[in-house]
Amino acid sequence: MAIGEAACVSVHGANRLGTNSLLDLIVFGRAAALRAGGPIKPRSHVREANSRSQEAALARFDRTRRSNGGNRTGEIRPPMQEAMQSGFGVFRRDDSLREGLKKLEGLRDPLERVTVDNPSLMWNVALVSALELANLAEQAVVIAHSAGNRTESRGAPAREDYPKRDDQNWLKHTVAWKDQDWNAAYVAVSVLQKCFPQELTTNAWLSKLGEIIPSYGANLIEDAAFTRPLRAETAKALAIENVS
Repeated sequence: MAIGEAACVSVHGANRLGTNSLLDLIVFGRAAALRAGGPIKPRSHVREANSRSQEAALARFDRTRRSNGGNRTGEIRPPMQEAMQSGFGVFRRDDSLREGLKKLEGLRDPLERVTVDNPSLMWNVALVSALELANLAEQAVVIAHSAGNRTESRGAPAREDYPKRDDQNWLKHTVAWKDQDWNAAYVAVSVLQKCFPQELTTNAWLSKLGEIIPSYGANLIEDAAFTRPLRAETAKALAIENVS
């Protein structure tokens, strides 16, 4: 489950810039917790973690921690910020997107050679900064490819060369990730296009919601005081004209 800025739904629409994360956490955070409380039982069996993923994460951490002789975090972070701000801001064009991606790809080698020069595990700000930079770089690459891939304007991202919203081809969310060679891959996720009438009573609204999201309505039906103010906002968030 994802809530706040990471989610594809919010009280303001579908993951648009400027969302009030605190309000999202209060509304959808509680809803997610109530939903999770159903299938997850106390002292239930927890599936074993993937050992290869654990080993890869620890190897990455140890490699960064013991790195030396390379680039400082403070030397690489500003040019990466500049590439993202100039190439992938709110207003975009194909040429500026390509230029931004070229700048970002030019930082690949320096980013992979970020150094810490201090293996300490106590209050190691340099290590934390290096790990943060690596995480930011991962996200930057995915954002850069995704921005160039979406040939329309929708909400805050405005393409000057594609000024219109294109529901025929782009009424969808995309899940994107990168590989070790900085190539991006995408999987389309359908957008829920149903909206609830405002005249629905709280219980009827929850029942309707339960038809679309199994078990969701049932988990909330006993908490009408919480869901009553949420009804109109959820209807608005799920409305097709508010998807951004």
